[in-house]
Amino acid sequence: MRRPPGRNDQEQERGLHDIDPGDHQGNDQRQGITERPAGSSRRGRKGQEDEPDAADESGDVVTAAGEPRQASRQEDDRDGRRRADERGAEDRRRVHERIERIRVRTDESRGNDRNGAQPERDESGQSRGHDRKDRGLRYPPDLMTWRRRANGGLAALVTIALVAGCDATVPSSNPSASGAATTASSSPGPVPSASRSAAALAVPPAHWSDCGNGYLCADIRVPSDYADTSKGYLNVSLLRLPATEPKDRIGSLLVNPGGPGGSGVEFVRQAGDAGLFPTGLRKRFDIIGFDPRGVNASTEIRCIDNLDPQALLDPSPDDAAELDELVASARDYAAECAKRNDTTLPYLSTDAVVQDLDVIRQAVGDEKLTYLGFSYGTLIGSLYADRFPDKVRAMVLDGAMDPSMDLEHFRAGQAVGFEKALTAFLDDCAARTACPFHEGGKTAAAFDALMASIDAKPLPATLSHDRRSVGPGIAEYAVLAALYSQESWPVLASSLALAKRGDGSLLLAIADPYQGRKPNGSYSNQHDAYTANTCLDFTAPTDVATYTDWAKQLKASAPHFAELIAYNDLACAFWPVAPERTPAAVSGAGAPPIVVVGTTGDPATPYAWAQALAKELTSAVLVTHDGEGHTSYLTDSCVERAVNDYLLGLTVPKAGLTCQ
Repeated sequence: MRRPPGRNDQEQERGLHDIDPGDHQGNDQRQGITERPAGSSRRGRKGQEDEPDAADESGDVVTAAGEPRQASRQEDDRDGRRRADERGAEDRRRVHERIERIRVRTDESRGNDRNGAQPERDESGQSRGHDRKDRGLRYPPDLMTWRRRANGGLAALVTIALVAGCDATVPSSNPSASGAATTASSSPGPVPSASRSAAALAVPPAHWSDCGNGYLCADIRVPSDYADTSKGYLNVSLLRLPATEPKDRIGSLLVNPGGPGGSGVEFVRQAGDAGLFPTGLRKRFDIIGFDPRGVNASTEIRCIDNLDPQALLDPSPDDAAELDELVASARDYAAECAKRNDTTLPYLSTDAVVQDLDVIRQAVGDEKLTYLGFSYGTLIGSLYADRFPDKVRAMVLDGAMDPSMDLEHFRAGQAVGFEKALTAFLDDCAARTACPFHEGGKTAAAFDALMASIDAKPLPATLSHDRRSVGPGIAEYAVLAALYSQESWPVLASSLALAKRGDGSLLLAIADPYQGRKPNGSYSNQHDAYTANTCLDFTAPTDVATYTDWAKQLKASAPHFAELIAYNDLACAFWPVAPERTPAAVSGAGAPPIVVVGTTGDPATPYAWAQALAKELTSAVLVTHDGEGHTSYLTDSCVERAVNDYLLGLTVPKAGLTCQ
C-alpha cells in the first residue's frame, strides 16, 4: 500500500535503491511496495513555494525471484549468485552516475570512518557499502526496490500480494495465449450477459503488439461498472514477457507489485530488463504485469499535477494553525479530484479491480489464474480467491493485508510497525561505531533532536543544488520510506548524518521517489490513485476530531509516527464518492492451497496480518520469514525456493515453514 505506510508504484519506488550507503537513494518497486502512509494532500505555506529543480535520473531496482523447481535448484543457485553480482555492479554504476557529486562531497566533509577505515571500493571507485559483520549481512546500495522490492524496491509502503490460482494439475500450454503477437493494440470490450459479474462476460482474447525488447503490450476494455455496463468502459494496460520455452509453458503469471497505485507494467519491464525473474519462472510462464484501473498507462486519474507545495506542510501538526492547513489542503484536494475525474472516480475500488483481474485471466487465455501479489496486491488476491475460488490455480500473497480490518486498525498496525522498525534501526546504529549517525551511541536522542530542528527550521539541499527546502514533511517521509527495507538503513544513517551537518540533500533523494516525483520534477499519478482507491475501500471518519483522537491514542505506542499516520487519510473525510467495500474476513472456500508469506519485522504489513489472513482462508499455508523489512520473496532464498516450487509444480510448502 503505499503512502502512509501503505507505495511502492513504481515511480515512488524509484530512487532509494540507487543511493550508496554513504549517500543513497532507492527504488520502491518491490512498489511496492506495499503501503505507505499516504499523507493527505497539502498546500504550501505562503511564500514558500520555491520552484523545484529537476531530479537526476535514477534506476528502478526490483528484486530477483527465487529458484525454480527442486530439480533445477543448483542451476538456479548459480543464476541467483550471478544475478546478485550483476545487480550489485549495476546498482553501483547507477549510484555513481546519480549521486557522485553528493558522495564525493560528503566523503570529503566526513573524512575517514569513525573507526578510521575508509569504505571499501570497487574498480570504479564506488563504495561497496559497510559490511555488517555483527549480523553477517552487507548493506547493498539499493534502498527501496522491491523487496518489493527485497532490496528495497519493496520499499514503498506496504503493499503487495500474490494472487495465483492453483489446481491439482498443471494446465497444458494454451497455443492462443503463447502465440505470436498480433498487430492490434487493444481488444474489444467484454460482451455483457445477464449476470453482473466478470465471470459472466464474454471476453475476447487480448490483441498483443510488439513494444520492444522482447515485450508484448495490449490494452483491454473493462466495464466501468460491472453492475451496469451502459456506464461505459475503462482501459487496462498489460505488459507480457513471454516464456522462454513455449513448449513447456504452464500459462501466465500475473504480478501486482502493490500500492494502491503501483504499476505492474513498469514493474515487469524493470524486472525483466534487469534479469531479475528466476530462470525457472521465465522458462515456463508468460510473466504479465497490469496497471489497475486508474493507474499509469490504464485509464488514469489526475487530481493535482504538482505536489511540491504540499511537501512544505507539516504532516504531523504541532498546533491548531498547522492542522488547519492540513484540513484545508485535504478539502481542496478532494474537490479537485471530483472536478477532474467525475466520470471515473466512482469506479476505482479494489472490488472492481478484482473483477478486472478475472477479465485479464480470460483475455490472456488462462483457464485458471496464477498470481503473485505483494502488499496491497495481497488484498486484490485474497478478494479474488473469495469471489472466484474455482478459478485459482496458484496464488502467493507476500506482505499480507487482513481484509477484515477497518481504517483505524489498519493505520494503527502500521504506526506501531514503523515505530518498531525505527527503534530497530536506531539500536543497530547505536551499537556500531561505524554507523554514520552513531553519535557516541546516543543515536535515538540525536535523531529526536535532528527532527525537532528540521521542524523548527527546514534545511537547504546544498549538495544536490536543489532549490527546495527540506522540512518536516520531506524528512518524515524519507525516514518512513527508508524503513521499508533493512538494506536501506545505511542510506538512512548517511542521510541523517548529512542532515545534522545542515544539508537535506539525501533526505530529499529518498523522499522524492517515495512520493512519485520523477527526475524531471513532474509526478506520477500514484498519489491520486492511492487516495482514490483507499477512500473507496475504507469508510473514513468525516469529522477531523476523530483523526486527532487517533493521533492521541497512537502517541504512546508510536510516538514518532502517530500524527503522520493518523492524518494520512484526511482527504477521505471530504471524498465526493461513498466507500464501496465493507471490510470483512474472507474464506476462499473451494480454492486450492494458497501461500501466504509474512515477515516478522515487516513495518508496512505487520506479521499479525499475515497470520490473520492465513486463518481466514480455508486453504492457506503460512510461510514465515523471521527478519526485517517489507515482504520477503526475492530477498530470502528459503522463501524463494518454497514459492517457486509451489508456482511451478504446485508443491505446497510444509505447514509451519519458517525461514531465517
